[in-house]
Amino acid sequence: MKKLDCILNDFYYLVGIPIKYFDKDWNNILSKGYDKNLDSYFDKFSILKECKENKDSYTKISYDNIHFLKFNIFEKVNLQGYFIIGPFISTSCKYENNLPFKPYTCIKYIKNLLNSLIIDNLENKNKNNYSSYIIHAIEYIHKNYHKDIAIDDVCKFLGLNKSYFCSLFKKETNLTFCNFLNMFRVEMSKKFLANKNYSIMDVSLSVGYNNHNYYSTLFKKLNNVTPLEFRKSCFLDRNAII
Repeated sequence: MKKLDCILNDFYYLVGIPIKYFDKDWNNILSKGYDKNLDSYFDKFSILKECKENKDSYTKISYDNIHFLKFNIFEKVNLQGYFIIGPFISTSCKYENNLPFKPYTCIKYIKNLLNSLIIDNLENKNKNNYSSYIIHAIEYIHKNYHKDIAIDDVCKFLGLNKSYFCSLFKKETNLTFCNFLNMFRVEMSKKFLANKNYSIMDVSLSVGYNNHNYYSTLFKKLNNVTPLEFRKSCFLDRNAII
């Protein structure tokens, strides 16, 4: 149960879309990121009924601009059940602006991310969960990524020696603190890029970068496209089948 909780927590922190886990009998065991409003969409669109009737291991359910994804958990991890992700939207919609947003171009990566989290937590028996220090450091990033964050700030917040913190962070995440922060900021910037009302400079500032040229260079390094190219791709094919 603890490892399943880690999967849901990590997924929600990384993607920002609520997620539920159901056992093989479709009992809801764990949820992350939901409130009464988001939960109401399950009944509104009869999501459980749709998911139960569809036997595919991966299913995308859409109602206009509102999406849900269902994944059957992989047999090789010795656990049976289902993950349901959503609701979320992929195009701007003033009537559904209370829902999490992900561009169409990002949806195809969600399956790979969840797959990786499942394997890391359930298949790798030697994997240790993050220590409380690293969990708090990641939560700090999630809350303050739009600000000017320095390692010294985080160390002061945690009450840790800088050298020890850097070593611990790299050991547990396989990333340096700066690399982790940059990856998270760039990922968060995608929701701003999908809004044409934001200039690239606005997007850069919104995720904590004062230099938009540096942000653009970093974005291309991590995604193989520039922020402008990514923005254009968000509006190319709204009806793509994922």
